[in-house]
Parts: sequence; C-alpha cells; structure tokens
Amino acid sequence: MGKAVGEHHLIAVHQFSAQIGQKMLDGKILNRSCLYLIAFGKTRTVRGARRLLLLHLSASEVFMAEPTIDVVIPLYNMQRFVEAAIRSVQEQTFSPGKIIVVDDGSTDEGPLLVSEMARDDPRIILLSGPNQGLSAARNKGIATSTASHIAFLDSDDIWLPEKLERQHRCLQSNPNASFVHCGAGFIDEAGRLLENCPPRIPEGSPSFNAIRLGDYAVTGSASAVVARKDLLEKIGGFTLPLRRGEDWDVWAKLAEAGPVEAVDAVLTLLRTNLQSATRGISALEAAKSRLYSRAAVAENWKGDARFMEESRERLRKEAWYAARWLLWNPAGMKALYHELRDRPSTLVGTLFTGPADFIFFLIRGIASTARDMLKPGEAWRIFRRFSEEKAHSSKRG
Repeated sequence: MGKAVGEHHLIAVHQFSAQIGQKMLDGKILNRSCLYLIAFGKTRTVRGARRLLLLHLSASEVFMAEPTIDVVIPLYNMQRFVEAAIRSVQEQTFSPGKIIVVDDGSTDEGPLLVSEMARDDPRIILLSGPNQGLSAARNKGIATSTASHIAFLDSDDIWLPEKLERQHRCLQSNPNASFVHCGAGFIDEAGRLLENCPPRIPEGSPSFNAIRLGDYAVTGSASAVVARKDLLEKIGGFTLPLRRGEDWDVWAKLAEAGPVEAVDAVLTLLRTNLQSATRGISALEAAKSRLYSRAAVAENWKGDARFMEESRERLRKEAWYAARWLLWNPAGMKALYHELRDRPSTLVGTLFTGPADFIFFLIRGIASTARDMLKPGEAWRIFRRFSEEKAHSSKRG
C-alpha cells in the first residue's frame, strides 16, 4: 500500500515538473532548467532526464519553441528610402519583436527620420556610431537582438506584407533550419517594378556544397534572409575584413551549420536607384568582385582538397570574365595579371604558373568567345556589352 502511494506521489511530482517546465517555456524562458524539467517529466527519473539531455536531442523533439524574429536594418546615407523600408516592416502580417536600425555614421538626415518614427513605434531601436562598414553594422544589430531569429533588410529595400509570416511558417515547419530566404523582385527609385529585370526565384537544392561553390544562389541576398541568431553568433557574424562576398561568406557558413530552406515566392523588393547607378561598378569590376568573393569564401575550407580544386576551376572562369573586357587594353591586361599574381589568397595568387600560362589562358578564352559569336544574336549582344563597357571606362577616366 505504502509503495503504491509512493509511486502515485512520484508520478504527481513528475507531472508537476513537466508543467513547471512548460510554463517556463510558454514564458519564453528557454534555458537548461526548462529543458531539464520537461525531460524529467517525460522520463520520470533523474538519470533518464540527464540521459535525454546528454543525447542532445533537437529542440523539436523535446519541445516546440515558437520562433521569434527581430529585424536588423543597417543605415548609411539612405534618407530617401529608409522610411519606406521601415514602413514595409511595420506593415508585416507577422509582427517582429524589435526593429533595430544601425546608423553607420550617416551624414544625411536619415537617423533623425528614424528617431521620429521611433516615437510612434517603441519597437524601433536606433543605434548610432562611426562608419565601420556594412558587416560591422549588421553585427551590432545581431548583438542587440533578443529574438531566436534575425531578419536582415537593407535600408533601400522593402518587403511585401506577407514576407515574415510566410518565412515564420517555414521556420515552424523546419525548426532546425539555419536560415530561410525567398525570391526577390527589382524596383526603381519611385518603387516601380523594373520590367527589364525579371524577378529571381529560388531554384535548385540549397545544399552546403552548392552554396559555398556558388551553384545555388541565395536570391535577394540579405534582405531576403531570416537566420538563427545562435548560429550567427556561433560563426562569428559577418566577417569584418571582407569587403567583397561578406553575404556569400555568411550564407555558406550557416549552410554548413544547418539545413537551408527557401520560400519560392517574391517577397522582397530590391531597389536599383540612381545613386547606386552613378557609383555603380562596371562589368570588369563586377567580374573581379565575383572572383575575389569566391576566393574569400574558399579560404574557409582550404583544407578540403576536392572543394579547392572545384573552386579553382570556377575561379579561372571568373578570371576570364574579367580579362575579356581588357582584350584591347594591353596595359590594363598586364595590370590585371599582376593584380591576380600578387593577390594574398590561397587560390587567386596561384591561378597561373606564369605569363605564358596566362597568355594561353587568354587564347583559349578568345577561341571560346569566337565560337559563342556564331550563335544567333550572340555577336550583337557581345558587341553591345563591349561598347557599354568602353563607354563606362571613358566616364571613369
């Protein structure tokens, strides 16, 4: 009899422990004590609770935590567009916790405008500091966030109203996802859709290898991404020394830490404004930027021989995409060769064994382009691109 009463009492203790743990969970107190109480209630023994925790069961197996989202908006001289960006966050059908705007040393009235908006919306937090670059601004926002997930938004882009809601549902269904992104469209300064720029929808399988090799495009880049804060902190956030490929670098590291999900719908609108166009980069500079971005990402896994070989092949293609714009500029071509040779990178500096290898590389590239020009309409397209690049170079000079 006494044994039965004791067992009944023990069961009640177990149930009470589970209830307390669940109350902590409902109150967003997600810590080891919360997990332990729930595990104790499930296993009904101290040893079992410890064993359950030591097995490192995923959060979804022990409890279902509701994803929470904070928004991080880096701001630098975007007075014209930052209000529209914040309004698009305020109009979301899923309401985020904080709207963290990080002023990166703006010299216009953008920060003042944000401060005025914050008076009517306590979710808006303005952080100010000297200009340190995009990566540093995003990292400040990450450190300030208290949510489980962070949604990034550039200050000249906007979201469609259901963006966060649809990504939130995706995270509920896939709690172990490292990040989720979506499709993106393009708008002009006035917010009109650009008909000559088709929207980009996620395509293919977002595997770790495909992302780090650049075979899978994270459409919409940062403005389309919602990422787990714990993993962002684990990988060290955005790498400050990087001036090219900082987004690609982070997405690849997150993909290594956990699966990637995508919502195959246009939920983000990226603004192509005149300010960007006048300081925009030429086709040559764009090709070099892509090359150096790939090289920077590859440095993270330089111990992976197979990956490095695949990256080398793609880097040589990127090098041709840059070199072809200098075929009628011998001095520029020579400068490019020395720039690549002297680049402090595991891959870039060793792409060519010497001048002769570089010359043969150019000959092969020219032959490949000549074959492409035989295709219908390709000759005119290449001629037009070269004309545009020459005009752009003349303006810079």
